[in-house]
Amino acid sequence: SVVGGALVVTNPDASISIAQGQYSANGSKAILDLSGLDFFVVKARGLGIGSVHYEVPVAQRNAGTLYLAKTNLIALSSRLDRAVCITNPVVTNSLEMVYVGAGNNAGTLSFLYLGLSNAFFVDSMGFGKSKASANSAAVMMFNPVFIGQSPVAYFRGADGDQSRITWWAIGDMADAGSSAQYAVGTNNFTGGYVNALVDIMSLGRDCSASQTGTGGDRINRGVLQFDNGIFDVNVLILGNQSLGGGANTTPNAGYVFITNGSAILRVNEELQLAYTKENSTSARNTFGQIIVDGATLCLNQANVGQYSVSNAVICVFNGGKMYLTNTIASKSKPLGRLELADATLGVEIKGTNPKIWVTNLVTGGSANTIEITAAATFDVYPVVIPLIKYVSLQGNSNNFVLGLTPPNVPGAYLTNNPNTSSIDLVIPNDPRPVITTQPSGFAGPVGSTVVLSVIAAGVGELSYQWYKNDTPLVDGGNVSGTTTSTLTILNAQLEDSGIYKVVISNSYGTAVSIPVSVTISTGYVPPTITGLSDQVVLQGQTATFTVSVTGVPTPWIQWYKNGLPIAGANSTTLVIYNCQYPDDEAVYSVVATNLAGVASNYATLTVIVPPTIISQPSSVTLPVGGTLTLAVNVNAHPAPAYQWYKGADPIPNATNSFLVIANVQPGHAGVYKVKIWNDGGTVWSDDAAVVVTSISVSWTNLAPSGTGDVCLDTLLRVKFNSDQVTLGTGTLRVYDSSGTLVETIDLSQNAPNNAQLRTIGGGTYYAYPVIIRSNVATIYLRSGVLTSNTTYYVLIDTGFFKDMQGASIVGVTDPNTWRFTTKVALPDPYTTTNITVAADGSGDFATIQGAIDWIPVGAGLPYTVLIKRGVYEEINRIPSGKNNITFIGEGWRETVITYANNNSFQLQNASTSTRVMFYIGGNDIVFKNITFTNSTPQGGSQAEAVRVQGSRILFDNCNLCSYQDTVLINTAMASAGYFNKCLIQGDVDFIWGSGIGYFKDCEVRAMRRPNNASGVYTQARTDSSTYGFIFVDCWVTASAPGMTNWSLGRDAGNSYPYGNVAWINCRMDSHISAAGWTDGGLTDKTTLRF
Repeated sequence: SVVGGALVVTNPDASISIAQGQYSANGSKAILDLSGLDFFVVKARGLGIGSVHYEVPVAQRNAGTLYLAKTNLIALSSRLDRAVCITNPVVTNSLEMVYVGAGNNAGTLSFLYLGLSNAFFVDSMGFGKSKASANSAAVMMFNPVFIGQSPVAYFRGADGDQSRITWWAIGDMADAGSSAQYAVGTNNFTGGYVNALVDIMSLGRDCSASQTGTGGDRINRGVLQFDNGIFDVNVLILGNQSLGGGANTTPNAGYVFITNGSAILRVNEELQLAYTKENSTSARNTFGQIIVDGATLCLNQANVGQYSVSNAVICVFNGGKMYLTNTIASKSKPLGRLELADATLGVEIKGTNPKIWVTNLVTGGSANTIEITAAATFDVYPVVIPLIKYVSLQGNSNNFVLGLTPPNVPGAYLTNNPNTSSIDLVIPNDPRPVITTQPSGFAGPVGSTVVLSVIAAGVGELSYQWYKNDTPLVDGGNVSGTTTSTLTILNAQLEDSGIYKVVISNSYGTAVSIPVSVTISTGYVPPTITGLSDQVVLQGQTATFTVSVTGVPTPWIQWYKNGLPIAGANSTTLVIYNCQYPDDEAVYSVVATNLAGVASNYATLTVIVPPTIISQPSSVTLPVGGTLTLAVNVNAHPAPAYQWYKGADPIPNATNSFLVIANVQPGHAGVYKVKIWNDGGTVWSDDAAVVVTSISVSWTNLAPSGTGDVCLDTLLRVKFNSDQVTLGTGTLRVYDSSGTLVETIDLSQNAPNNAQLRTIGGGTYYAYPVIIRSNVATIYLRSGVLTSNTTYYVLIDTGFFKDMQGASIVGVTDPNTWRFTTKVALPDPYTTTNITVAADGSGDFATIQGAIDWIPVGAGLPYTVLIKRGVYEEINRIPSGKNNITFIGEGWRETVITYANNNSFQLQNASTSTRVMFYIGGNDIVFKNITFTNSTPQGGSQAEAVRVQGSRILFDNCNLCSYQDTVLINTAMASAGYFNKCLIQGDVDFIWGSGIGYFKDCEVRAMRRPNNASGVYTQARTDSSTYGFIFVDCWVTASAPGMTNWSLGRDAGNSYPYGNVAWINCRMDSHISAAGWTDGGLTDKTTLRF
């Protein structure tokens, strides 16, 4: 701790390091406390807190804490190139908190506590560049002591006040990865003011090395939070999968939380949400989110990762504002969710393309305001701009109101267009000048007064300029009003004759009047007619023809329709109200007559009938090879144009009122619609679903069907005439006989692993709702769905199953086709202790889990479960409190429990509890004559066959098979397993954990690894008082000849220094290495008991 006046460190070639290696969760760490100091000034190369880049590297667990002084000036001279920061994760940042390539374990936290006044001039910063096992491995925040005293943090680049920090990373996995650890970092400026200029900011980045952790908090995560001040960033990346390969599974996530009206985040170039480079489990689970709670977000443009579109989220709440210059996302890579509640969305209109693409638009609050900050002027009006294109509109639906708008969008309004799934801005009126009354010509004698007037409307101030024979006029002589709406010529002379017009302008454009004739004569003047032009109106609108007629004497005027005079139509204006097609569509002419002659002119009136659909295209189901015909019947004039779509994509050359596709194939299945338009508008048809059914594959048997006495945990099975079957889309539904829906399996709810979250034995697991093996599909209903003595029927959508070419297999649509009745009653678990499980449905239960669920917690009775021969493909869990159960199979070759459960399969739900195939949480459990096989393929991540959680768990004459981590005996002083005459096989640490395992007369078999790599039998994580793993009279074998250099075990690093494994009177093949044991990273091995 340092107190007093000032501490000045000036050495541009030196660095400051605050770190202590081998820090344990319960021990001390390096702390520099300057909070009692008035001034702290640093001019150095770099500053490291808990970083091996700034000290002699050690294996892991580097930690440090720095409390800054009241006033701080920190200028660091080290520099990095922008491109290097983006592509190279192992660079040394100018200010670096926690860089530990070998990893930090839980509780290893480092802190940078800011003072009252803080100014940083640095080129790059990194927070949490390490493997970690805690919510925040690196935290920068204001010292809580100074909260309430208006603390300030000021961040600039190394070149002074106008420069930007080149690279600012929070939660950066750097260069190392594992299955259990991840990168985490937090910058929280809540309670103070922050002002930062940054070039690139990255939150939650992966690494180029292998990183296969999933589940729980195993996420490379960066968090930025502030409630006062401004972050001005050129490029912001939230969730950054830019380095890892296709095998990586650990998600990446970047979160920004902006709260309070005085907080502003400005992104000048690009916001990248859930950025992904390569299609992988890691990419598909990468997440980017911005929460704007009463604050302001200013965006130029935002893009979404190709493989993580559902994980990109922007939420604006409680008076928050988001201003957008260009666009957010795209049609192919939309935002996953945009949530607006009492928010303001400001957009700049530059064209007619959509501003925001989003899958789920969620609205809340009383109203959301859309402001138009600027708008282009368009060639033609009205114009419709889709502001937000969505797939689904949820919450309070369309509660948008139009707020502030620029003058050039007069009369604009918002509308929700369900046909195009968009929130649209409609601009009905042209902001440029519009002439409502044209000037009229003049004919008269010398000395006449000529007055030419025009009436126009437009936005803002209008300017006028009159022309004679295309030459601009100026006031002077007998001419006045040349720049007004009225031109006056006094005492007109012969030379004033000519063609006159006026040009009217405002800030958005111009309008030119019709040219009119002015004739000054000493005698009669024949009639002239100007100004008549063709008219186009929508049906129901009013058409107005106006002409300018001159002549001396004043001509007589008569209007005609298709050559026939119109009674009473004798003025210069002809008005036709409520125009209809075909009645009013015609050629209209006007004839002017006086003593000097006759003049005539004509124009055409076109009445447009906007398209309206009389009959919609119908959905259709047809077999492969059939002919698809879709048709729409439309009323429109002139004849409309057509464009058929499949999904969102236009179909080439499909431009008629009907669509015909011969010899349809599975790829033709989908949703079709047609766009119809003419000059009167556009209309979309309803969607028509096209289902293409298989002609080669059909179901042949449904089970159970037409029978009673069905187990309540029965599995539904569909048998097909071919093994060319896969899952499609749609639902399978189970109803009771009254028509009440009791179960729905909806394939749209499948996660990327084709599984859904299910409750099994009180635990939550990803599990397949449907498994297809050869030509049989097995459907797993949720536990407890079926009740005793009840009749059910099952319906299946066509397309729920498909053949391998993608054609839909015809489903079950008749309630009478697939029916069954359940058992009258289950045995009473308090009077019956012997039950049978039979996969063919002939026992009390059809599944092992069904029998486990039937046994009450804490019943205090000994239960025996006979498991008849069969393959039981299921995840099983015996919860704590279900004790004293014996499971007896009909032979380890006959009774097989199997499932491909593993760490990767469980996605974000992964843990040692969920990735196991059979979890044993009770005590005094016996298994006899059973095979347990986790069928996860080699290299498919951790995949235990069994987890022994309870005490006194006996396996007698059983096979336990997997590859990595076959048997987990989990907890010290609580978990104990006894294995007698069993086969246990695997390839990496396949017997492991902290509990006790006693193995007698067992074969422990090593499975050949890829490239014949060496492997490890055990990894004991026992504590100092636990016996660990004891093997007595066992065979230690290899699965294939030529295997070498295998290890009997390895330690689990510094976290578990008391590993205990004993091999007593065991026979070992020559594949065991001479050393016998492998180094697992424990520094001091004197405590091991190998």
